[in-house]
Amino acid sequence: MVVDLDNSRHVFAPFIVLISLILLLPIAALLYEGSNYLLSAFTSTLFIYGTLVTLLGASIAAALTLILGLPTAYAISRGLIPKPLDSVIGGLLTSPLTIPHTIVGLSLLILVSPISPIP
Repeated sequence: MVVDLDNSRHVFAPFIVLISLILLLPIAALLYEGSNYLLSAFTSTLFIYGTLVTLLGASIAAALTLILGLPTAYAISRGLIPKPLDSVIGGLLTSPLTIPHTIVGLSLLILVSPISPIP
């Protein structure tokens, strides 16, 4: 006979229910009240164009990662790059991981905006 001595999982049940309601109620209200607006938003040309640009950008990024990243990873893993240069290349490749994506997005947005320092 196995006795369950750990009752702490029941303590979090009200919080799980509350967070689920906070997340699901706005979605249900949007689907119930605004289905017409949602359908018109999804069929607008601006939404479709934005989706296509996003998919194209993601495809180009994946292709560049495959073309440039695969040989670089192979060379680093096999020790084909000399030792001092190996750590420099490794640092350059891992440096984008330390910058949050929102900061990069805001920087790009400012770079291409009318207030950009680059004309």
